Amino acid sequence: MINVEKPWTIVPELSVGNNLGQPYPIEILPEVIKDAILCIHEYIKVPIPIAANSVLFAINFIVQRKYDTTNFSYQRMPCSLYFLSQAESGDRKTTADNIALKVLHESEKKNILQYKEKLKLWKQQRTNEKNANPEPLNPKRIFSESTLEPLIGGFIRDEYKDIALSSSDGADFLCGHNFKAENSKASMASLTKLFDGISVERNRSKSNEEGSGVTYDARLCVHLMGQANVIKDVLANPAMTGIGLLPRFIFCAPQSLVGRRLLTEEDMDINIMDDIRLKQYYAQCQKLLGDWIQPLGKVS
Repeated sequence: MINVEKPWTIVPELSVGNNLGQPYPIEILPEVIKDAILCIHEYIKVPIPIAANSVLFAINFIVQRKYDTTNFSYQRMPCSLYFLSQAESGDRKTTADNIALKVLHESEKKNILQYKEKLKLWKQQRTNEKNANPEPLNPKRIFSESTLEPLIGGFIRDEYKDIALSSSDGADFLCGHNFKAENSKASMASLTKLFDGISVERNRSKSNEEGSGVTYDARLCVHLMGQANVIKDVLANPAMTGIGLLPRFIFCAPQSLVGRRLLTEEDMDINIMDDIRLKQYYAQCQKLLGDWIQPLGKVS
């Protein structure tokens, strides 16, 4: 659902749960967002829902540090969203995601390169200089290959307050270490609490590297993509449904376009980056992104 008073604020009050079988409602989105989705759909020949989840995920990452929303009980919660996109190999889901997140990837790369230079200089300092100058903050904010445990640890250590988890191979996350029998309940509970804006805590022995602690005001947006044979097992997991994790995902499973795309010579000669719709979308992303690692601002 989109808050029309703040058109770039995503309000997680509705999901596709009661709209199954209906077209992805891009007509309710602000024009810049809708045009970017259509642009990616037309050029990349990817299903509209796949492009929509990628674009909305990119925007959600930008706004989650700046805005909160309220639930049906009018309790404040993060505007962070979880997306799950089902697409087969060859449906170009990764290509769509890379285009939608281009500004974010470039900004993160620029900041990481600067961070490495600062860290190198910091390590060359004497001990007393290091003590007087704190170690530079790692600007990594979008994680693609990670288990949930170190992400929770980063929140607890106050290394960041807003991050994103994005993976074109959702099997690594959904069927990996996070959701093995001995870890699944704790992982699902943590993701549910983060979505709802509830503090996440962890109790560990003193010898454990990750340690114990609690985190408040954490923002995590998630976009997982995977093939049907993986996602069907996830959807059939009664524990995930029962604990309330899966209903928090905006899930799309459009009909595959593999083998049904029509590409002409003209299509091959057109550069999507020249399209005014994408340029306007990138400009708005850049404008709203601001400082890459700025602390969480005032939310409303």
